[in-house]
Amino acid sequence: LTALSKQLSTEVQALDRKKYFTFLSQVYKALEEKHIQIYLHDDNAQKAISDLEYSGEINLSTNCETRCFRDIYSLIDANLGVNKSNLYIKRGQEVNITVSQEIVDHELYVTYENSADLSVGKAGVYKNYARVLVPTDAIVDGVRLFNGTNGYDDINFKKNVINNRQEIEFLIEVLPGDKKKIQVVWSVPSNSLASGGEYNLIVKKQSGTDNDNLLINLLKGDLVLTGGAPAVYTTSLREDFKLKTFFKI
Repeated sequence: LTALSKQLSTEVQALDRKKYFTFLSQVYKALEEKHIQIYLHDDNAQKAISDLEYSGEINLSTNCETRCFRDIYSLIDANLGVNKSNLYIKRGQEVNITVSQEIVDHELYVTYENSADLSVGKAGVYKNYARVLVPTDAIVDGVRLFNGTNGYDDINFKKNVINNRQEIEFLIEVLPGDKKKIQVVWSVPSNSLASGGEYNLIVKKQSGTDNDNLLINLLKGDLVLTGGAPAVYTTSLREDFKLKTFFKI
């Protein structure tokens, strides 16, 4: 009986450890995918959390080191319809980036597809207040809404500088069964890559969202990719997308 009791105790402890590690792995996954954010009153502990990027802060500084450019943006949507229509929305992102010696150009295409049935009515209308977060020195060229005739209409937008970022803000409405495509264009001047160097791209995932489809196209300017690095990346934005590559003259 004593031997059996010890064996059962060992098995229970092993089971408890397994549950413990399973729990921790799920917490880690939720932190990495931005479904959990942490705020602590202790400044030193909070700094450690911020360094791990688990605090929800978004640092859009382009500085990294000599001959290095840190390129970063984030798309943040907010449903203003006082309904649950965002549950029907499938969102995809495609961004074309041209890296040059003096400037980095961006064309971001965002597709919103509303799968709500027409019978849902107003409860399925997605009224979205969108913000594209870019560096403070970004030059914003405009926001466009594409229509079914291969044309487009310019959308009124606002620009706000808040802390260490610039926000490109605009309103769109997607009806049940409808699909809309938005283009946001901006550029960031920089001479960090005047002689070539390291290019870091970070696409920050919106906290609490499911994974968007993400397509990255690195286009040729007056710099070229080194070492046969790929120019196209297809992925899902389950967590922040991070890319490190190098360009030469």
